[in-house]
Amino acid sequence: MSAYGFLKALFKIPMRLLYRVKVEGRENEPEGPYLVCANHSSFCDPILITASLKQKHKWLAKKELANHAFMRLVFRITGAVTIDRDGLDTTALHACIDALKEGTSVGIFPQGTRMPGVVPQKEQALPGFSLISCMAEATVLPVSIVTKSLRPRIFRRTRLIIHKPVSYKEYTSISEKPTKSDISYYLFDKVCEPFKKEGE
Repeated sequence: MSAYGFLKALFKIPMRLLYRVKVEGRENEPEGPYLVCANHSSFCDPILITASLKQKHKWLAKKELANHAFMRLVFRITGAVTIDRDGLDTTALHACIDALKEGTSVGIFPQGTRMPGVVPQKEQALPGFSLISCMAEATVLPVSIVTKSLRPRIFRRTRLIIHKPVSYKEYTSISEKPTKSDISYYLFDKVCEPFKKEGE
């Protein structure tokens, strides 16, 4: 077993025992490389998603997390891409684009930061997200992490919904000349759909 496979198997223990994750839509995960698009409310979100998807993928993560020894080890094993959020980190963006073009899936939280207790809304998605998807011409896989408290909590049920993938052709054809914000909103709105139903 590879180091990544071992880490993924290790992640499944808290997912099953502590967060009681119910995965819906496993059949929607595509075979080829894709860009994960998910809401972000907790540090455990990438762990829950990584443990639930079949393919190996890298996460785009803020560089401050690499200050912790354990996270540096995790980043080394998973090949995570760290980004400086204080400015436009083009090196990190191009690393994600290159990974997708070379056949490796990538995970991104379009909100840019954790938003615990906040209902996900499409307007929260940053335009840099669609910049990566468009430049890589990537298929996007929307994933929703749904909980009653709007953040995963131990011993509380967590729904992880894997939606149908969205092709490059689909999200670039939503209007005659869609902006990067238009595309980011369109894609992240797929993630927000279960939260709209929860509020009905």
